[in-house]
Amino acid sequence: MNLDEAIDMIKECLTQDFNVEVNFSEYKPCGEKPLNLIAIDGSATFIFNVSTLWLGIIRVCALEYEFENGYYLRDRREEEYVEIISTHKALNDIQDKLLRNFPFATPNFIINELRRLYEINLLRKIAEEKKNVIIAMDGALTTTFLKGLDEEVKKILEICKKNENLLIGVAKDSKTHAFHHSITDVELLERKAKDKDYCYVELPESFIKRCKPPLYGKAYFARLFPKARWFRIDIANEAPPKLVFSQLSCYARSKLSLGYVYPLVEAHKLAIKVNQLREIYEERFKEEALRKGIPLHEILRGITNAEGRSYGAYHTYLDEISEW
Repeated sequence: MNLDEAIDMIKECLTQDFNVEVNFSEYKPCGEKPLNLIAIDGSATFIFNVSTLWLGIIRVCALEYEFENGYYLRDRREEEYVEIISTHKALNDIQDKLLRNFPFATPNFIINELRRLYEINLLRKIAEEKKNVIIAMDGALTTTFLKGLDEEVKKILEICKKNENLLIGVAKDSKTHAFHHSITDVELLERKAKDKDYCYVELPESFIKRCKPPLYGKAYFARLFPKARWFRIDIANEAPPKLVFSQLSCYARSKLSLGYVYPLVEAHKLAIKVNQLREIYEERFKEEALRKGIPLHEILRGITNAEGRSYGAYHTYLDEISEW
């Protein structure tokens, strides 16, 4: 196959009509002041590695916005956690549960599950403190792989219901095939709904039952602004989707991210500061490690990049000289 033939195949894939039945529902944007929206997101980075130990930093945050002819930040919360992670032995109860169920878990898998746990803990605090708001989590509304969290999630859902809080999850990127087609759901919807503005579609029940880890709530794809891209949005506690999407559409009008929930953009920017501040974390670690008697050459040898790969690893050296 030559390049022309390859491009012809791509063109055919992009232009073919897909005979898949999709039941779209339409809604109208909220005509009055929407509920305040609290966006929750988190991020993590590694700082140091020696043998089977990794030092990581986890950052979770929540931003509350009000919409009234613009977006206004009303409240913010940031939490940071220092974690030592081992792939060889459990250092605490949480890591013990992960390693028992996933004996070949990578450091990145472990730290990401811990991040999700801290996000859920922050969610509970906010659900208890706030009333009559929308709480938007970054990503699908799934529990972590940690065993025993089902009861905690059920409790959070009860608290949200009691305090009249709408809990949703918004996935930035979705690669699902819920409609049983070779192309992704987002690609399919973009082609089937070119002439539709404010609309949504519920994902099949069969897809929800197959979700791992389990999904709490119902899953939808929604277009929150005309001609904008589709996003997967999960809704907990069986809240009416038309009500939820009409409210969310008010928060999806920023020119920075048309069609995406703007407070989640800002929450993401705040969460990933954990990577932007890596040099500060490294310097603090070096100072404390030297003070406690760890030799400088051992410290420098173990400093890692954000993914936990040591700068002293030979693979990193080969990558660097390949760029010369």
